[in-house]
Amino acid sequence: MRPRVAGSLASLAILVAACATTPPDTELAEAARVVVTPTTQRYLDEVGSVARLVIVGGDGLEPGSADWRKAAVNNALATDYYRNRESRHYPSRQQADAQPVESSWPRGLPRRCIALSGGGLRAAAYAMGSLDALQTLRQLDGVDVIASSSGGSYVNYWLTLALAQGRSLDDVFSGPTSPALSPIRREPDALAKAWWIPAAALSTADWALTALAFATGNGFGLPMTQQTQYGKFGTLPAGKLYASALHHLLTTEPESPQLTLEEIQRRLEGSSAPLPVITTTVRFGSARKCDTTSAEGIAETRGQDLSAAVFELTPWRVGSDGMGYAPSPKDLKFVAAVAASAAATDDPNARRCPFLSVANMRLGMANDEYKPLPNVFPPPPLQGPTMGPYSIALIDSTFSDNLGAYALVRRLCEEILIIDAEHDPGLIFESYGNLKQHLAKQGLELTVPDADAIAAQNRVDCATPSAVCQCAHGVCLINARETCLRHGAANDCIKSNSLPRPVFTGAIRGIPFVDDSSEEPRALDIKVTYLKLSLDESRIDSYPSNVRDRYLAQASRRAESSQLCTGEGMQELCSYPHESTYDQDFRNGKFEAYWELGRCNVQRFMSSTDVPAACADDAWPPVPSKP
Repeated sequence: MRPRVAGSLASLAILVAACATTPPDTELAEAARVVVTPTTQRYLDEVGSVARLVIVGGDGLEPGSADWRKAAVNNALATDYYRNRESRHYPSRQQADAQPVESSWPRGLPRRCIALSGGGLRAAAYAMGSLDALQTLRQLDGVDVIASSSGGSYVNYWLTLALAQGRSLDDVFSGPTSPALSPIRREPDALAKAWWIPAAALSTADWALTALAFATGNGFGLPMTQQTQYGKFGTLPAGKLYASALHHLLTTEPESPQLTLEEIQRRLEGSSAPLPVITTTVRFGSARKCDTTSAEGIAETRGQDLSAAVFELTPWRVGSDGMGYAPSPKDLKFVAAVAASAAATDDPNARRCPFLSVANMRLGMANDEYKPLPNVFPPPPLQGPTMGPYSIALIDSTFSDNLGAYALVRRLCEEILIIDAEHDPGLIFESYGNLKQHLAKQGLELTVPDADAIAAQNRVDCATPSAVCQCAHGVCLINARETCLRHGAANDCIKSNSLPRPVFTGAIRGIPFVDDSSEEPRALDIKVTYLKLSLDESRIDSYPSNVRDRYLAQASRRAESSQLCTGEGMQELCSYPHESTYDQDFRNGKFEAYWELGRCNVQRFMSSTDVPAACADDAWPPVPSKP
C-alpha cells in the first residue's frame, strides 16, 4: 500500500477548516457537501489535489497513466455525494439493500435513469405516452433518477406530485383512463391562454419595482425575492402566475397546495419513486452585451460550460458543479423550480437588456445572495475566499442542455434513456449535438451512431466556422440545411415523418473511475438509449387513429414545397409531429395524438418481445368536466 500520511493530514486540515464554517443546520449542510472518503483517500497522495469536481473522460489519455489515474480519482470525488448521500433515495439501492445482487457497476451510483427533453406540451405529451408504455413493459421499475428540461419538467412535476400524493406507478400509467391525465385533457389549452394579461394587476408593488429596475438597469433579484435559509430565490408576478397555471394543469387535485421542495423530500423519503432532478440554466451576472438574436450572441450563450450552466433543483440540494451546491431552500415551491426550468421567454441576456426583461415578463427566478457551502474542493470557475454570495438568474434549461441528460452524465448512471421531443423537423439532433460538443470538452465521447449519421446528412457542414456556423468557447451552433425544413421538397434529407425506427443506441465509453470494488482504477461505459419524436408516413395506417388523423389533416401543408418550418414564431408553418413549440393549444385531439405516438413508438421498438405491427387504438374516455 502506498504511504498516505501526508495526504491524510492535508485533507484533514482542509476538512476541519471547512467544518468550521458549516451552516447551523448540520444535517442539511452535510447532505450537500463533498468530502474525501477512505476509498479516494488512498490515491490523494499519488495524484495531488484534484483541480475540480467535474466528471472527466479518458479521451486522449493512456489507460493506467498518471493522468488517467488522476481522472479516476477526480470522478470518484465528483460522485461522492451521489454514491454516499443521494443514493439512499434510489430505488435500486433500496432493492440491493433488501436483496443483494451481483453488479459490476460501482455501489451507490444510479443504475437506470431517464432524461426528458424540453419542447413544451408537445414534449410533455410524447413523454407521458412513452412512460406509460415503459411501465406496461415493467421498464420503469427501479428507475433511480428522472432529470428533465423545460417541457420535460412538466412531466417530472406531474409524476412526482402524483407519487407524493400516494398514487402508484401503475395508477399514474394506466393508459388513457389514468386519473392523472384528467386535468390535462380537461383544459389542454391552459398554457395557450393569455394568462399573463392579469399579471400586471397581481401586485402593484412588484410592478413598481420592475419599473424601477428597468429604469436603473439593476436587474430583478433581491427586491422581489423570498427569504430562505441559504439564499433568496424569487420570481416576478408573471413567473408566479405561470407556476400557478402549471400546478393547476398538472395535478389531479387542483385545490391542493403547492408543495415546497422540503415537503416533496419528506413525502418521497423511503419511497420507491425516482428522484426528480429539475434542471435550469444559471446565468452569472450577464453576458457581455445585449445581443439575443445574432449568431454571435446565441453562440456565446450555448458555449457556456455545462458543468457550471446546468443548475439543478432537487428535493435535497441545489446548484451545479461549476458554482457549488447548497441545501434545497426549505420554502422554495417545487412548481417554481419547474417554471424556471421552462421559462422559455426569459432571456439569457436580460440584465444587459432591461427592456426585454419587462417585455418578456420574466418567468425564471433570481437570487442576489446565492451562497454555496464551503467545500474541500471549491468549484473553480467562481472560486474565491468567500465562496459567494453570487448574483444569479435561473432560466429555461433549453439555453444549456435541452435534453436534461447532462445531470445524468454527472451522476454516472449505468443506463440513460433520453426521450427527445424537442422541435426538430429537419432531424438535425441539435440538442444532442450540443451536448456531444460539451462532453467532448470534458474528454467524454458520446456516440449514438445512427443519430450521428442522420444528423450529418441533414445539418449544415460546420467543419469551417462561418457566420452560420458561429462558435464560442469550443462549441459551434448547429443548423439545418434549409431544404430539409421545406415541406414536400424533393431532396436527400431524412424527414421526421419518414423515420422507420425512432430508437437508437449508443454509449459514453472509457470513463476512468476508482472505488472500493477494485484495487485499481477502471473504465466505465454508460449505455445510452435514444427515443426520438418521429413517425413513419409509409406505415401511417399502422398508427392509432388520433395519430393518423392529426397527420393526414395536415397533408396539404406538407405538399407545398414553399412552406418553411422554422418553429420560431406563432404562425403555424410546421406539421405534426413537429408542430411549433409556440403553439401550446392542445385541444381537438392534439394532446392525445402526441401521447399515443409516444406510447406506440415504445411498444413497437423498445419491447423485448414480439409486438403487433400496428398499434391498437386507445379507448379514450370522454373529456372530464371541470370540478
